[in-house]
Amino acid sequence: MASRKTKATRKKTAKRKPGLTTLRKRIDTIDHELVSLMNQRADVARDDSVHQISLSAGRKSSQPGGELELLLLAES
Repeated sequence: MASRKTKATRKKTAKRKPGLTTLRKRIDTIDHELVSLMNQRADVARDDSVHQISLSAGRKSSQPGGELELLLLAES
């Protein structure tokens, strides 16, 4: 007959869920990555070449919301 595990043994071998501190650290790490990516995006968007490409594509002026419009269209 197979031996049964006691409650104490099952607790030791059970997979533990991460604690609040661990989860907060993971969230902070993700937040820092997001801020870094948003800053990189802002640097690219501020680049004068974005404006020049827009003009060469036939746009009369820079359209700050243009990227948002494209994203919304892509989602639908």
